[in-house]
Amino acid sequence: MDDKSEDFVWFDVDAQAMVFKHNDDKGYITFNYRRNSWEYNYNTRIHVMNKYSERIADVKGSHQGEVYVWQDNTHTSESGEPYTHSRYDGISETRYGKYIAAINQSKQDDAAGQTSKSYILEQTAGVIKAKDLISGKVYEDKNGIKVEVFPRGAVLLEILDSEI
Repeated sequence: MDDKSEDFVWFDVDAQAMVFKHNDDKGYITFNYRRNSWEYNYNTRIHVMNKYSERIADVKGSHQGEVYVWQDNTHTSESGEPYTHSRYDGISETRYGKYIAAINQSKQDDAAGQTSKSYILEQTAGVIKAKDLISGKVYEDKNGIKVEVFPRGAVLLEILDSEI
């Protein structure tokens, strides 16, 4: 990605990763950085650079939801036991500088009995105006914005105005 590239946001729900270019900022975000097996943690690795600075930070994030576990009877072990599968079924989010990033890993999977869920961001305290750099939608509320993230979706908010 170079300075002449157009602005964009790319995310991979399963890898819990996001890459973006916005004006002079270029960023890389990894949620659940250095996780222990299938546990959620609060570690987020962020690498943001522009023509004035380059920062790599390990910041505290948050999550809602848990890990979804199910028995798969269509595949069995040598002893005939069904395999146990796990997948993330929640949202990870973090706030760093003028950005709030989140990825919702919930999904609808009727075969596994999993029901998808939407989540409302928690990291928006004090934010009264922000623009989602993925959808282009502007959120504005003098009492604080509420942002819903749909299953298998993501947001990257640029904070435009806040009380904090």
